[in-house]
Amino acid sequence: DVYQGGFAGSFDRNLANANASSTEITVHREVYSAAGLPVQRSFHNNLGVLRSGGDGVFGQRFRYATRRMPVEVINLGFDLKPAVSREGIVSRRSERDAEGGVTNVFYLNAEGRRILHPSGFAGATFRWNEHGNPTERSYFGLNNQPVLQRGYARMTVQYNERGNLTSAAYVGLNGEPVLQKDGYAREASR
Repeated sequence: DVYQGGFAGSFDRNLANANASSTEITVHREVYSAAGLPVQRSFHNNLGVLRSGGDGVFGQRFRYATRRMPVEVINLGFDLKPAVSREGIVSRRSERDAEGGVTNVFYLNAEGRRILHPSGFAGATFRWNEHGNPTERSYFGLNNQPVLQRGYARMTVQYNERGNLTSAAYVGLNGEPVLQKDGYAREASR
């Protein structure tokens, strides 16, 4: 069910000028599958030496669903094998609906168990309408209980027949309206 493709080539993408320090990441080295999908990215300085980013990882590996949609991003260590980031995260997995929209996202530790993202949630669920517009976003913790993110646990959105956003509502842990980070519990437009 998951396409992992073979390595078909690599490409270096320069990110900075030649005057960058040898400690900065200046090149993303990307490896592509025979299908043309990036399957691995590693971070290097201007001398070609492997470097870690701010999250402590030296690269990422990507897994794809059969529809060429990414379903997992795996953090890599200095040996380019799966590794734990500074936040304790080894990978981010997502599930997709038949149209390719992300329906669930969650984070895993080295044992393959769900872990809290540094923002305080273990995962999120998303719903989409027939036009590909987001209609609901919910955040949850390690035991699938609702958690607050940006001031709310769940946001619902509605659109008119032309696809314009007409309302958004924000609810808390018990389904009650809450003020999200911008200070309102409901948005409405014509």
